[in-house]
Amino acid sequence: MTKSDHKTGSGSRCLMAFWATFERQDLHRYVEWYNCEHMAERGLIPGFQTGRRYVVEGENGRFLQFYETETSSVLGSKPYLDALNNPTPWTKEALTWFRDSVRNIYELIGSCGKLGMFTAPYLAALRFNLEDGQDGNLLQIYTSKWLSALCEMPHVLRARLYRVDEEISKIMTSERKIYSGGPGGQRYLSFVEISNPFGQVGDPIAKASEQVFQSDHGRLDEAEVLLEQHCQYANFRGIRHLLNTHEDPVFNYADQDYLNHAKWVDNFGLLDYILGPVLALFLLITGNALWKHQRQK
Repeated sequence: MTKSDHKTGSGSRCLMAFWATFERQDLHRYVEWYNCEHMAERGLIPGFQTGRRYVVEGENGRFLQFYETETSSVLGSKPYLDALNNPTPWTKEALTWFRDSVRNIYELIGSCGKLGMFTAPYLAALRFNLEDGQDGNLLQIYTSKWLSALCEMPHVLRARLYRVDEEISKIMTSERKIYSGGPGGQRYLSFVEISNPFGQVGDPIAKASEQVFQSDHGRLDEAEVLLEQHCQYANFRGIRHLLNTHEDPVFNYADQDYLNHAKWVDNFGLLDYILGPVLALFLLITGNALWKHQRQK
């Protein structure tokens, strides 16, 4: 969905992004509802400019759908909230199919590049947080050098950076009560629109980060991002990683000695504050292993 006077959504300052997973038996009905009712309904709300939907690669039945609006106030306006609080019978049924839902409202804080006549067929989306107390300094780098580095990558059409609007994201509506999803834990979102398949392009976000940041300081840490994304799933309980190494291949369960891998040890520390007491026993056992390993050196 794109309104005729906003062909690429270039004037949009706000974004509503929604991630959800659908079971196989509900996929066809979800697509039918989204195409035939939901998209048309949202397009009639003043201030809505562009609507898109992407299939999440590597995750069966998971979609990212989003709408771009003129300003964040559109997503807190009476016409939009009236639609959310008075869902149609079809919408009420459709929302029961949503699983592992995450919905956030974002404001645009940086952009580079420009789309052509057609919508980008591929989109790299990453939700993340910056280091505590570093939002001001690092954010300036991300909105300038980092976005510019992304747009210099082959096949990248446009790169945008968003920051969550926490007040509007937390508004409770009748629709939200049905799908039971809420805001994600990450404050920032990057959208990188790409012309070619990921297998040909690689990971432009990682490449741009390596180019801009000469050390790990400030760089988007994939381990932390992945852990926080896993924590959005209600049934997620932890991570199991067999660390045993042995000169006899029969007893060797790891391709390297991770206890001597500095980055692995650093990322191991993320488990404690991200996953909390759920992994207390795991942390105790593995922590003892780390301590014994260090004592033997």
